Amino acid sequence: MERTEVELYDRVGNVAVVRLPGRESPGIFIQGDSFSILAEDARRLAAAAQNDPTLRDTADDLARALGELLAYYASTLTDHGIPLPYKAD
Repeated sequence: MERTEVELYDRVGNVAVVRLPGRESPGIFIQGDSFSILAEDARRLAAAAQNDPTLRDTADDLARALGELLAYYASTLTDHGIPLPYKAD
């Protein structure tokens, strides 16, 4: 284990935008239990894709959750005058 200081730009609930030492762009931190829910949704979606072409509910939940995280990340960077490390739509 290593202890280090990070730059904390914002946090809400189980999510935070932080910059690790030596990194140009901040990243998003997701608490383990919240991340496991996203991972489970992705696993369920992948498994269901084998047998069910609609998959609406799981796909919608996963897309919504990831979209909210990305919007939060982008908003936090914008609030701090940091350019996005990707091309926004």
